Order: sequence, then C-alpha cells, then structure tokens
Amino acid sequence: MFQPKSRRVAFARIMAEARGADESRVAEAGAPDELGGSAPAGGSSGGSAGGSSGGTSGRVRTVRNAALLLVTEVVGKLSTFVFTVVAARELTRADFGAFTYALAFSLLVTALPNWGFNPVVVRDGARSPDRLATYYSEALAWRTALVVPTFAIAAVVGLATRPDARASTALVLILVAAAFDLYSETAKAAAAVKGDLRGWAFGLIANRVVSTGAGIVLLALGHGLVGLCVGYLAGSALGAVFALSAVARLGVRPSWSLLSWPSWTRMGRQSVAIGVDALVAMTLSKIDTVILDAFKGDKAVALYGAAYRLLETVLFVTWTLNTVIFPRTSAAKESAEVRRLTEVALGAVASLFIPFGVVLALRGPDVLGLVFGSAYARPAATTVRLLSGAPLVFAIGFFASSALLSRGRNAMVLSASLVAAVVNIGGNLAVIPTWGAAGAAAMTTAAYAVEAVVLLAMCGRVVGWLRVDRPLTVPALAAVPLALAMARGPGGIVGQLALGTVLYAVAWLMLARRLVPEVVDLIQATVRRRTAPAPAPVPTTPPDFSTAPAAVEKREGG
Repeated sequence: MFQPKSRRVAFARIMAEARGADESRVAEAGAPDELGGSAPAGGSSGGSAGGSSGGTSGRVRTVRNAALLLVTEVVGKLSTFVFTVVAARELTRADFGAFTYALAFSLLVTALPNWGFNPVVVRDGARSPDRLATYYSEALAWRTALVVPTFAIAAVVGLATRPDARASTALVLILVAAAFDLYSETAKAAAAVKGDLRGWAFGLIANRVVSTGAGIVLLALGHGLVGLCVGYLAGSALGAVFALSAVARLGVRPSWSLLSWPSWTRMGRQSVAIGVDALVAMTLSKIDTVILDAFKGDKAVALYGAAYRLLETVLFVTWTLNTVIFPRTSAAKESAEVRRLTEVALGAVASLFIPFGVVLALRGPDVLGLVFGSAYARPAATTVRLLSGAPLVFAIGFFASSALLSRGRNAMVLSASLVAAVVNIGGNLAVIPTWGAAGAAAMTTAAYAVEAVVLLAMCGRVVGWLRVDRPLTVPALAAVPLALAMARGPGGIVGQLALGTVLYAVAWLMLARRLVPEVVDLIQATVRRRTAPAPAPVPTTPPDFSTAPAAVEKREGG
C-alpha cells in the first residue's frame, strides 16, 4: 500500500509538536517544524514589534524550506520514476519483481531501527537548541544499536527465502542502502531544527540522481539486477555522506562523550508509542508485496509494482497541500473552520486524483504499456484498474486524519491505522492465493477506503461531519468530457490523453471558479509556494508524546 501515509502522519505530528515548544523560544523566533521553518511567532496583533519580526522571519524560513522540499521532492520523484521505468523495461519480469520485493522487504525491516527517534530530536531540539548535538548523538546511537542486529537477522531470513543467488544479492544490497537512508533521515531531523535544509536537500537529490544514473549505466553495461542494486546502493551511500556532512557544517556533530545512560534511555522510552505506530504504518504500506511474493513469486510482484508505481508518483500532492492547510487548521479556534479548510484541501487534491483515476480505470493497460512496455499492459490490466480509486480514498483519509491531528486526537489516528492494517493483512491472506496481484490491488484500495470511513466517522465526533460530496462534485463533473475523450477520442492513447487533459482543465476551471473559488485560491497559493498570513498562535500545552503517531520517513520505493 501507499507508503506516503507515514509521511503524512509524520508531518502533521511534528507541526503539532513544534507548536507545543517552549513559549519563550516561540516568542523569540518561532519553533522549528520538520520543514526547517517555524511555527508562527509573535503572539497576537497587540504583541511587541520584536515578536512580530520573529514571526515574519520564521514564516519566511518556513516558506523557503517548504519550497526547497517541494523542489527536492519533484526532482526525486522524476529521478525515481525514470529509474523504475528503465528497470522495468530492461530487466526480466522476474528480476524486476525481485527488485520490487527487495525494496518492500527493506522498508519493512527499517521500521524497527527507524522507530520514533527523529521526532524526539525535532521536538527536544526545538525546546533546547543548545542540547541538539546531544539528542542527535543519542538518536544515532539508538539507530546503530538497532540497525546491526535487525538487519543481520533480516539478511539471514531474506537470503533463506529468495529463489536464487541473484535475487539474494539484490536483497542484501538494498538492505545496506536502506541502512544508509536511515542515517540520512536522522541528519534531516537535526538540519530541520537548525532551520537549514539546503545541505540535506542537496544530498537527497544527489542520492536520487546517482542511483538513477549509476543504475542505468550498469544496466546498459549488462550487469542486470545486481548492477541496478549496486547503483541504488551507491546513491544511498553518497546521500548519507552529504547529509551527515551538511549537519556537521551547521555545527551539530555527534560525539560519544555527549551520551549519558539516563538521557539515552529517556529517548528510548519517549519513542515507544511513535515506534509502535511506525511499525503499524509500515506494515500497512508494504506487507502486501511480501505476502504476494510468498504466494505468487517475483513475477506477480513485478506486475503489482508497475501498477503501484503509477499511483505513487502523484501522491506527493497530498502532503504538499498539507504544508498550506495544516498550520491553519491547527490554529483554528472553531470546528467549522477546520471543516472548511479540510473540505477545500479535499477539493484541491480531488481535482488531480479523480481524472487520474478515470484515466487508469478506462485506459490503465494502455498507460502501463506506454510507460513500462507491452510486457506489463495486459497482465496488469485488472491490477491497475483496481488501484485507480486508491489515491482518492487515500486522500480522504489523509486530510481527515490531518483534521484530527490538528485537534490533538493522535490516538484516534493510530486506532484507524490499526483497523486498516488488520483489514489489509487479513484481506491479503484471503485473496492473494487466488487472485494474485489483482487481489493485492483490491485490498490496497479497500483498506484505505475502510480507514477513510473510520477517520471520517471520528471527524464527525470531533469537528463535525465533513461534506465530502461538495469537494468531489466539481472534479467529478469535469471528468465527464475527459472520460468521453479517453473512450472515443482520436489519436490513440497519447492523443486521447492530450485532448482529455485540455477538456478536463477547461471544464474544471469554469466550474471551480463558479462553485468552489476557494479551491482555486488554494491551488494557486500552493503552486506559488506561498502561505496565507499566519494567525496568532493558539495557547497550547506541551503535547502528550505518549500518544503521538509515527514518523516513518522513507524514500518511496527508490
């Protein structure tokens, strides 16, 4: 299932934690969030000039780092997409399936050593910046203490279950790459507290570009699956070096001398609840691939992986929109405002996900053939069609959980994740033996739909019922000419996509300007990388970290 769910929870929780940081620090410069910016500072309109200046500086830093992360995300997405397309076209289906399985398996394994240490670094570093190096050192120490035994056991288990030496070598290489990525993410947390993510972002771009470039070159030289994984590992290793070096240049250096048993164990205790949710979120994300491989093998995983990659490519839109929406829902005093903002966000993301789903439902096999090659078009036709509605139901659950998190209802979000995980695992075990990749796709969509329904019901209790029908109406109506173009338009799949896109854009803009102008405003603000003027901060108490949801920050499948 979609890994970005964990990113969603991570972003929302860290923003909430930043608001609960030490009030004197907030008044001075704003509390850093994981974007490397600051929560609104300065208090009410009657605050001091110094407070206002600090708040303005913090907002500028937040927008700058949000824009930087957006650019980094887009570059990373494009590099990863190219990497995956080339791999699917150049490798045999069995080898591409082995690569897809290795990615999913490694991400499941990293859930334990990833745990909840990065959020603790962000939260405590925001409150006590003079002790950031200590928290950073403790997180790295915990990570290392868990990485070594966890990855050793995973390597033994993985090697015992792989069908041949080539697939086993690929699995080990990807596991090592995943370990490097864990250290890069810890560096990201420290850089975020310092308010400067430039070095980390450069490292991530280097990671993706080198992985893609080296992998493609080694494939062209005839090194196949193992060469592809060597390129992937090279990118991860280089990215980790750049990320750790960037943090060192910011004056944050890990040291054994900074570690103390009481403080180190305190970080471990505080990360337990987050770590549990991390395991749940990652299980929800990748267990279907592992189950599919166990029953049907690498070729079935390849079909599922190709269809799944089409969907993952667009999901970054959800958390990009959340950078605009979540601070405002968190500061809102009235439930009606939370509902309004959440519905606006749903309308904005639905404007992409509904036409995307229509295209895949009607012409998904042709899109697969166009991108990944004819070997995937017919065999994965049912799989991609069953996944066509998944992005939309994912987004509904995403923003419903964001609304709950803005009200401090972290335990509710965790319980919804548990329900979805049970549905996903149980359903996969029931349908994959018979239906294979199509069964996994059906359960992905079904589990996210169940989670969305649960979260909407919870929202009804906390902020009132969300009018989901309203934000979906405009894109649904605008998708009608798109559907006609995809079904009967001239020029094959490329011509139909071009014509349908133009017809949809014109119809959506005409309808949206008349019926939901606030959605148009939100999209424009997001594209221009601006945020609305930040409201005065709402008085908060420090968050209850024992119920905080997980932060599982992973590279999304490559």
